[in-house]
Amino acid sequence: MDELREVADAAPIRRTAAARSLAGWYKQQMADIAAGRRACRRLVDNGEADEQTAAVVLGELDQRERDLQEGWAHSSLRREIESRSVPDDAFEVRGVSSRGGPALDDFRVTSTKTATQLHGEGIVYDQLSPDYFGFREKIARGACTQALATSDIRLLYNHNVDHLFARTSSATLELRETSHGVFFTGYLLPFDGPSYHLARLIDRADVSGCSFSFSGVTDRWVLKPGESDIRIIESIETIYDIGPVTMPWYPTTSVSATFANVERAAPVQSAADVYDYEQEEHDAFVADYERTQRLAAAEERLRSRRLDEMLARTRDSRLLTAMSRNREGRLRAYETKFSLKGRR
Repeated sequence: MDELREVADAAPIRRTAAARSLAGWYKQQMADIAAGRRACRRLVDNGEADEQTAAVVLGELDQRERDLQEGWAHSSLRREIESRSVPDDAFEVRGVSSRGGPALDDFRVTSTKTATQLHGEGIVYDQLSPDYFGFREKIARGACTQALATSDIRLLYNHNVDHLFARTSSATLELRETSHGVFFTGYLLPFDGPSYHLARLIDRADVSGCSFSFSGVTDRWVLKPGESDIRIIESIETIYDIGPVTMPWYPTTSVSATFANVERAAPVQSAADVYDYEQEEHDAFVADYERTQRLAAAEERLRSRRLDEMLARTRDSRLLTAMSRNREGRLRAYETKFSLKGRR
């Protein structure tokens, strides 16, 4: 079975991963009970255990099997999955995840206030999540120890790789594990539009929680009739990212932002510098005006010369036409005159 990369606030993926985990855990528990029975009978057959002791052990295994089967039969996660007759993809809109995030790239900082840090509790230990899709979940204390030691973790917004703000391998993201969970501090780019925008959303409490994505889970389940199934994550092999999200799976996570005011001193100019600057501006204006006047005069002369040339060509053309017509008229007159003389 392929290993799923889980995202703590992505509903369809979480439901699928939980279903696979529950089925695998149930199968393993039943296999352990069967193996216990075989071992008990083998000890009796070999004379290493008496029948009375074996009966007690087998009775405990039988009770464990009945409890397990009853829990499986009344599993809230099973009911949730079996009640759905459409693909998971159709329910993405109804999940608790918002993967896109706002378009941060077009934001521009216009003040001297800059966001410097994002910090918060991105992973909480020993706290049950709400029952979103037929089961509840909690992360056991110390479950992330291995992953924190070996993973190159990014600080992302809504798990979106286009909104990267810090990273452990570049020493811009610091993670600290305590008995309560995993805390992070991300050092932001100064005067960065997307960083400032996200920090303002956090400062206004529009964004108030966190999430993380992970894989390589070791877990167990608690199944009780009439109650939601409980998944307990005992260890995580790899963590890919952590950071603020719009809809966190664990509402007890938190995030906050730190800002700093940066002083920008205006340049100081002497009176001579100001005078020289004003004189330079005046001279440039006069030069532009004189250049414009010269260009206008040159264009006027060129226009006048072209008009004279056009009139001259027109006059010459008319004169030539008139001369041609006059010559043709005289020729016709001569032809007529000689023609009449010949007839006489």
